[in-house]
Amino acid sequence: MTHWLTVHYPPETEALVQEEIKGIWSLEANADRFSDLAEGDLVAIYETRSGPARWLDLPDGTRRRSRYLPGRGGVIALARVTDLCDPPQVVRAKHDDGTEIGWVRLADAEVIGEEGLVPLAQVNSALGRAPGAVMRGFGGLKRITPGEYQQLAVLLGSSSGSE
Repeated sequence: MTHWLTVHYPPETEALVQEEIKGIWSLEANADRFSDLAEGDLVAIYETRSGPARWLDLPDGTRRRSRYLPGRGGVIALARVTDLCDPPQVVRAKHDDGTEIGWVRLADAEVIGEEGLVPLAQVNSALGRAPGAVMRGFGGLKRITPGEYQQLAVLLGSSSGSE
């Protein structure tokens, strides 16, 4: 079993996308780095405070503008991978600055345990990162050690009663 940290944008305002917490996503350019993602793997889900202004080209051929609810800026849940997407689903996002990025839905997951909030500073400490580090640069999904995952689980468990 492998342990992962995934980074999600906050939920979008459109009801269609409220279930996104159940998906494990990667940048299309990095998707092959995660070929060892497997059913049963454990994933900590980090939610950013905001998301980029962008247009989404969905697999069904429709296009829509993304609008986000305010994000929490921390690990919000733990999940277990339930199904791998075969073939992976690709969503193309065209950002307002002109860049275009493909996001690949690699797997579906179910949230396990209580949801809560482990703020960014505590996440950084648990992962041995600098206090002010941001959750960028690893393509949406990062392998973490079992110890790092367990530390996040303990912090999340202690936070779930305080939200």
